[in-house]
Amino acid sequence: MWDNWVNADSTAMRLGDERLSVFASLACDVLDIGDGNQINRWRNAFRGGLRIATGGHGLMHDAAGFGKNFASRLQTGESFHNAYANAAFDASSSSYPGVFATGAGTTLDDCYNRLFGATMSTVTSLPRLRDNAAAWYCWTTWTPAQ
Repeated sequence: MWDNWVNADSTAMRLGDERLSVFASLACDVLDIGDGNQINRWRNAFRGGLRIATGGHGLMHDAAGFGKNFASRLQTGESFHNAYANAAFDASSSSYPGVFATGAGTTLDDCYNRLFGATMSTVTSLPRLRDNAAAWYCWTTWTPAQ
């Protein structure tokens, strides 16, 4: 069910302290980048050790089988990055999917390795970057072909 007046405040979330590694959502504007405040919105959520977040950075269109397609792609070894985008565009060519990650170290390499390379079989082997251990925030968003 969709309701234009229901919001969740990601600045008040802390995800990953227990077992959660990936926050996967098929919701509009969850990973909005339009105002440049995406890091401020997601910093607290990632401080719990969350490794990957997926969602829409604009409109997302649901279709029967999106979740099954996303899960099947993950089970065959696709990265979260590719599986989410492919499942979103299989559901609707008008979707705006996005994927966020964090990284440690002095360069963006760790962040990009997580963003582009994390799979179901590797995601839990990535160290949890809790509190201020995340030095980098990186993301990919896709815009539908016009």
